[in-house]
Amino acid sequence: MTFIEEARSHIESVLADVQNRLRDYVHRSILREGSTPLEAEMKKAFETDDSLLLADRDLIGRQLVLIGNSGSGKTLILLFAYQQAALRFLTDDAAPFPLLLDLSKELSTGQNIEDSLNNWNRGLFNRSKEAHPPGCAIFFDELDGALRKSGDFINNFAFFIRRQGADLKQLIACCQRSAWDAAWLNKLTDGLAIYNSDYLNDESYEEIIIDRRSLRQFREQCQSLGISGSVSVSIRGV
Repeated sequence: MTFIEEARSHIESVLADVQNRLRDYVHRSILREGSTPLEAEMKKAFETDDSLLLADRDLIGRQLVLIGNSGSGKTLILLFAYQQAALRFLTDDAAPFPLLLDLSKELSTGQNIEDSLNNWNRGLFNRSKEAHPPGCAIFFDELDGALRKSGDFINNFAFFIRRQGADLKQLIACCQRSAWDAAWLNKLTDGLAIYNSDYLNDESYEEIIIDRRSLRQFREQCQSLGISGSVSVSIRGV
């Protein structure tokens, strides 16, 4: 069996579980750390900077850490991005090989990321380095879980990312806000950006509140309470 054949067989088995978990997924946008919703929406509308606010459909090729409070939807956004990469890989020989790893539950005892990726992906991570020139796309869930076990894990994480070099075509890692230290960004590779998952815009609310009359009443109630400008930022997520 060729690498592509075995990798696609593995991806299909992983994708079935991912799609099951995404059955009730609400499409989201993520907000770059340090930006306000109003600033991001204005710059996107006037096409001066479309990187401050990213739709979940536009994460292909991005390298970022997604932070947010517990329950804010980080994992589901990550899984949706993985699904996009997986579906592309199944039909396009030139697409990066996608790998998914839960750093809280699937990290090896020695916290070796490379070993863990191989253990949970049939050894295909190492094989992809020689057998798949288009590189890989890696999706790490629960970075905070690994950090709580060892504060030094951020050094392992940064070293792993740097070692991949140009072979790493996409990277998304999720981390609870309470476990993230902004100073860590200096340890990570250039070009890695920090985004917030605690954000809902009008399109997201339209998926949550499908009935237009109920949605209109919701917006009117927010306006009457003087919180219209606050509902785009969720304290605990959805």
